[in-house]
Amino acid sequence: GKISLEAADIEPWLMTTGVGLPGLGTGMSTWLAADADFGNGRLVLSSLSGAINEAAVSGDLNVGVADGLPHLAGALALDDLDLDPMAVAVFGDQAFLGSGKAWPAAPFSQKPILPFTAELDLTTASLVAG
Repeated sequence: GKISLEAADIEPWLMTTGVGLPGLGTGMSTWLAADADFGNGRLVLSSLSGAINEAAVSGDLNVGVADGLPHLAGALALDDLDLDPMAVAVFGDQAFLGSGKAWPAAPFSQKPILPFTAELDLTTASLVAG
């Protein structure tokens, strides 16, 4: 059936569920709607549309569990994609801190800190890196 989610700031809810994402604490307005179906341990969100921090999001998403973590699969189209939070999650928050004159000397994280795994095809109108 049809489902929707609307939150002026979804971050407090994410924190109470134990989901911590890089950059958390600045507020994240969220409005999403989709056709949903659940079966065999998988949630299928079809015709997903909405906005996160006023940036449009659309696509199809499957949510299941793999290796004890939520696993996201599908295709999403985004108005904006900021690579900084993803880079911090994969490489660690110290990996990009430097003097600005050379590559930082801090080692990369041994394991990504993402609270989920994902196999997503992403398209974006605007890509921000740095």
